[in-house]
Amino acid sequence: APQIMIGVDNALAHKTRFMGLWSWFTIASFHCYIALCLHLYLIETTKNKIINFIGILLCAYMIYLTDSRSSLLILGFIILSYFLFYLSKRLSFKKTIFIGLGVILIVGITFVSIKLMSNKELFTMLLNNPYETIKTLSSGRIQMAEAIIKNLENHWLLGDGYGNNTLVYQTFGIAHPHNALLATLLYNGWSGLIILLIFFVLNIKQLCSNLTKIINNNFKWILVLSLCVLIESLFDTCIIGAVSSNLETLFFYLCLGVITNTNFLNNE
Repeated sequence: APQIMIGVDNALAHKTRFMGLWSWFTIASFHCYIALCLHLYLIETTKNKIINFIGILLCAYMIYLTDSRSSLLILGFIILSYFLFYLSKRLSFKKTIFIGLGVILIVGITFVSIKLMSNKELFTMLLNNPYETIKTLSSGRIQMAEAIIKNLENHWLLGDGYGNNTLVYQTFGIAHPHNALLATLLYNGWSGLIILLIFFVLNIKQLCSNLTKIINNNFKWILVLSLCVLIESLFDTCIIGAVSSNLETLFFYLCLGVITNTNFLNNE
């Protein structure tokens, strides 16, 4: 847990998570990275940079204190996005994207390498059975995917019904698959998953055609915020099957509507 690095005992790590005024640490971190994106936007567009810089540090520190792996990953993504936007003013778009993908690849390989080097049993498992190693590193999500796919044998077309978490609760003791793709597969079967993937493909296509307008009209941080929630949806309860108090889902679709609406961008 990140708290160990600042002297908090491991046994107390989850008890000392930052939640602010909210009922859950991921909601607290979501509000923090909204504020972080706002400060990064203001530091580029206003003269009062010191206050915004202090705000950036405070938001980053509060995200760190949530002890949420997905939130820490999102924090890294936001920081990377800021530097890529800075580089894009000096380099071509293709070179900037290439650098960004390279950084993500290097960080990913480094993280996995450190994980394997610090655990000899895991490294031996990788040599003998790579698939089992991947399952171990997936925090149970591959096992959950296997259980959901097996469960769909008798009702593969429409799934268990939207919001029906009986399978994952009885099998894994949690109230949501904590992954938007797995949640869709569980709730709506293969047909629902295909429709969701088509929805994302169409929106990605529209985003690619609007990308120049998004950046030129200073909507780039709205794009980053949308991607942040999308990343979180792979690890937590948002976008699909989220609880009513989860604001990430609302913000995601609002932001997605703004950056995919060509008429709106043309009027700005």
